Amino acid sequence: MERDLDVLCVGGLVCDFMIRPVDAGVFTREVSYMEAAESNVGGDAANESIVMGKLANKVAISAEIGDDGTANELKAVFAKSGVNTDHLIVRKNKKTRTNIVLIRPDGERHFVIFPNGYDEFCGKDLDYEVLSRTKVLSIGSIHHLPLLDPALPAYLKAGKEAGCITSADMCPNLGDTPNEIVVECCKYLDYLIPSEGEMRDLFGEDWTPQEAARTLRNWGVKHVVIKLGAEGCYIQDDVYDEFVPSFRVKAIDTTGAGDSFAGGFLTGVLKGWDLKKCAIFGAATGCIAVQSIGANTGVKSYEQVLAVAKTSPDWKE
Repeated sequence: MERDLDVLCVGGLVCDFMIRPVDAGVFTREVSYMEAAESNVGGDAANESIVMGKLANKVAISAEIGDDGTANELKAVFAKSGVNTDHLIVRKNKKTRTNIVLIRPDGERHFVIFPNGYDEFCGKDLDYEVLSRTKVLSIGSIHHLPLLDPALPAYLKAGKEAGCITSADMCPNLGDTPNEIVVECCKYLDYLIPSEGEMRDLFGEDWTPQEAARTLRNWGVKHVVIKLGAEGCYIQDDVYDEFVPSFRVKAIDTTGAGDSFAGGFLTGVLKGWDLKKCAIFGAATGCIAVQSIGANTGVKSYEQVLAVAKTSPDWKE
């Protein structure tokens, strides 16, 4: 069967209401004036899928959404970015989950989350038939959806058996998902793209990128990319074992920077690039993302990201 879908992004979808800039003194003043307040699509799979759509990939998202007016607005954003929403699970009589994102003057952000029983996305919602049509199966974040986590090893295994390239990001383990699930997922992952916070969750405060990557590869991951924020990332596979620097820019909003990195990185994977070139393109995508308010608004096109990536002294055609 022809693989007519470049990537299936599986995971979280929310509406982010973003306020900037919020400093620590906001609770000591009766009135605070903000520069911006706006809503947009958020969530790991949503951000990654929108970014990849803008980078000219054929993308579909598998996530859950409400059946309210907000859901219609978010679907319009997906459509504008070329993201296929046929695999969204619509929860009847439920509102689309909304997060409030408080953005500090330095661009770092804090999330205010409203638990409403919304996160019901689980193994029975996963579409196995689409895997044979998909080039890359990307899990937005291990740990993001606690009810989904137990089903991820089997879904990744099915993806590998169907001939997919498999990838996953991670988020902090707020739901206390057993580490055994992470270990089991690693058996079926071609790429794992966690951040340093998730590495602390797994390995404690004394971890190093080299040791963490080596352990993840011993668990089965073929290529490890550890995102280190403004410091860039660390990559390790059979060829590379090194740090890749970030592109130095002034961050306005770091929301979704890691998801944008992943979207750029997987775009390189689809083009057949090696690990380092993918990481440079991912870093360029994240660099553009943090210069705009919103988790997925800054990236506009493949050509835009490519122009930034080419400024790296390590970029090779």
